[in-house]
Amino acid sequence: MHAFKSEVRTICEMLDLGDTQPASCLYLNDALKHGLPLHVIEHVATTIGIPSVVFRRYIMTDRTYQRRVSSGAHFTRDESEKIYRAARIFVQTNQCFRNERKAQRFLTMGHPLLDRHMPIELVIESGAGFQAVADVLLALTYGTAA
Repeated sequence: MHAFKSEVRTICEMLDLGDTQPASCLYLNDALKHGLPLHVIEHVATTIGIPSVVFRRYIMTDRTYQRRVSSGAHFTRDESEKIYRAARIFVQTNQCFRNERKAQRFLTMGHPLLDRHMPIELVIESGAGFQAVADVLLALTYGTAA
């Protein structure tokens, strides 16, 4: 259970959710439900190792982003879920490789076990894509990858 709490805390830090609440899955759920603030995109993209404009375009169009910035709006629930999945898979990848640069490289380069798809793209596209990447990480962690 301690490792899980650590993962949740790390994800909360990546999503810049602050220290006012204890890191928990319920707190994270509330934050996603209400929509993450727009500024988190920069931090998550930098941590993953891709330009923020590229990462943002996986989430929404430039025009939509500019409208949201102008109005002070947050990401929608669906957009927040995509960002959460990206942060979560980075934490899991970093745990697997125990090296931030290797984790970044894994997420941003096509992988043969994923039909040469870039893992971060699959993660953002859907929950099924997230699971496919998580399965590869599990195989790599326990030495069962082909």
